[in-house]
Amino acid sequence: LVFDFGIMASVLDPKQKEEFLRLPNYVNFMVFLLTSIIVSSVLTFLWQMLDIMIPNESSFLQLERRRQDWQRHHLFKSTGADEQDLAPTRLSRGSSSEHTNFRNLPDSSELC
Repeated sequence: LVFDFGIMASVLDPKQKEEFLRLPNYVNFMVFLLTSIIVSSVLTFLWQMLDIMIPNESSFLQLERRRQDWQRHHLFKSTGADEQDLAPTRLSRGSSSEHTNFRNLPDSSELC
């Protein structure tokens, strides 16, 4: 963050502006440092609050995951699978080449 103290001094009355500009350099540096710390702390706090308020998953994604969990539950229950089989399955990288491409299989119209 860059602060221009000339703008800050222009907000002051002419008498206060002269007093501000006559301050020693170390006082101006301390004012700049304190202002920078305060502004960066406030911006960091706002950033963290927005991060808390905005969820990582959209409501659509949460709905789809619940729907898929429900479908998986009913599918496994209808086949008599155990509760341990209800864990979500994920593909690892590079394993997609090992799976069958069902697009190449004949469909029901071609079988007749």
